[in-house]
Amino acid sequence: MSYPDYPNNRLIVGGVDLTIQYGLILADGYTLDPPEPKTYEVDIPGGDGVIDLTDSLLGDTAYKNRKGEFECYIFGLNTAEEFERRMTAIKQYLQGKAFDFQITMDPEYTYYGRFTISNVKHSMYANCLAGYFKLCVDADPYKYLQDQIYRVNAVGGRIVSFESGRKRVRPLIESDGFVRLIYNGKVFFLPQGTWTINDFLFKEGLNEVYFNTYDIKNLTWGDLKDKNVTWQDFKAKPLFEWYKTNGDGTLATKTWKDLIGKTWSDMADSKWSDLVYQSEITQNIPDVYIKYKVGDL
Repeated sequence: MSYPDYPNNRLIVGGVDLTIQYGLILADGYTLDPPEPKTYEVDIPGGDGVIDLTDSLLGDTAYKNRKGEFECYIFGLNTAEEFERRMTAIKQYLQGKAFDFQITMDPEYTYYGRFTISNVKHSMYANCLAGYFKLCVDADPYKYLQDQIYRVNAVGGRIVSFESGRKRVRPLIESDGFVRLIYNGKVFFLPQGTWTINDFLFKEGLNEVYFNTYDIKNLTWGDLKDKNVTWQDFKAKPLFEWYKTNGDGTLATKTWKDLIGKTWSDMADSKWSDLVYQSEITQNIPDVYIKYKVGDL
């Protein structure tokens, strides 16, 4: 079977391009209305207007499913029987079934819905060169970008901003060790495992989260007074690190040997509190993984 050049507006359902698989051509334009809000209003007897409680139940607007309609044509047919064979295969694949689907005119997003076929016609032309049907979908209200996955090195604490879409989502948090989180002023302590948290809910826009898998100890000279250490120990091992307070959480390792040629005057703008000790155990602290969906309307 040969097809003309593939059009730009195509439908991919369950990973199958309907144009390539079945020779479908979508009519220019399609209907995929935005979802209707689920409203909840209470009438005021004897008073003006109503009390709108739409957002008070969930803290946000909920939506009904969105409806979509696609007009589909099949060209290059030789007989009515060929059209019926093609339609049999299409109905067996689509009718009444639910799939993820993509529209090539909106390539970044994936939708999900249940498909039905109607208005099947094979008498558009007397010689049966074309057939027609309408493909309808009852789709979830949101369309989704590819899952967002982040890996965070949270040794010593780190603040990360996550951008989310219109749909509020609970991210999946995974770690092979302990992790402490702070979000919206609430502190969460998670042991090893994979978790979602009821009160850990990303909203539209930027969501700022603090992660910590290991508290770095601030070492003072007083902590060393009873320990058997010498300047030679400091020279040989990178016990001290200068912490970059530029917000990116990186550490620039320096030993006393690295500072040869420096004078106390050169270090005048640095404070003793800028010297932090990070034990070798931090090299084995696992990273934290965060996964969530971005849903838009």
